[in-house]
Amino acid sequence: EAARRPGADWESSSETAAAAAISREVRSRQAKVADVAAKAQKQQQAYLQVFQLYQAQIAQLKQAVGEQPATLQMSYRVPDTD
Repeated sequence: EAARRPGADWESSSETAAAAAISREVRSRQAKVADVAAKAQKQQQAYLQVFQLYQAQIAQLKQAVGEQPATLQMSYRVPDTD
């Protein structure tokens, strides 16, 4: 009020309300971004745990089989061809 010129009809209440609404919207969006980031972090941790589990299983298989690749041999005999 003190900064307003005598006789002016302009009010700052609408601008104040608009600024407050923008501020609320910014805080709301920041909260959503933080929520999405937290969910992404949890998902990344879950993927990392699965990946580490698979790595451990592969290491166990390598230890059991050895470093040489496994070979598979098969043969087929046509019936009644003795």
